[in-house]
Amino acid sequence: NMAYLELAGNSLEQLPETIGGMPVLKMLDLSHNNFRDVPAVFQHMPKLRSINMTGNLVPKDKQHDPAASKNQYDIHWEGY
Repeated sequence: NMAYLELAGNSLEQLPETIGGMPVLKMLDLSHNNFRDVPAVFQHMPKLRSINMTGNLVPKDKQHDPAASKNQYDIHWEGY
């Protein structure tokens, strides 16, 4: 029943699909890793509301996640 998960600064490039099995997760800190895309697993996390992606390698043209508005979560790219 974890509502907040911090995985900041771990040199992660991707998330395991099993993270989508955390149904009560509301906040996810993925800052300062090595993501190059917005992980698709976010769309399978119904309670997720806030994701910190500050300091990753996602190009500006890939920072829009169409699932974000549908699922009502915010992705933070700069500062948190």
